[in-house]
Amino acid sequence: MNWPFIFLVFVSTSCHTYLSGELKTLQDEPMKANGTVNITSLKKSPPISTTAQVVQGQFETEDSLPEGTYLIEALVPGYQIHSTKIDLSSASHIDLKMTPLKKPNIKGFKPHLTVPADKGTGAASLLLPNF
Repeated sequence: MNWPFIFLVFVSTSCHTYLSGELKTLQDEPMKANGTVNITSLKKSPPISTTAQVVQGQFETEDSLPEGTYLIEALVPGYQIHSTKIDLSSASHIDLKMTPLKKPNIKGFKPHLTVPADKGTGAASLLLPNF
């Protein structure tokens, strides 16, 4: 007796996507800075953590990420760390506005010691003796 064979194929896919983005100034202008973006899942167990390199202000994950909520932290020299949460559910592109660090107010110091040109600090004469 020949039975017809029925094959059912269940395709199970979970949505995975890439995250890309751009660094911008507070005035919404593109930046050409280099740095690192840390990406950490907030609801996965065990948590997923990866990094993306920022090159000329642009970044993209090398591997796809599963759907979920992620903490994004941009680390760029000369700028404050930028942290934000995103819900990654489809192909995502984000702009991260970076705040520059305040420049330190460093003043050079002036010595308060006045030394005559022909005397040392101990008041010794620096002139050649006359013979």
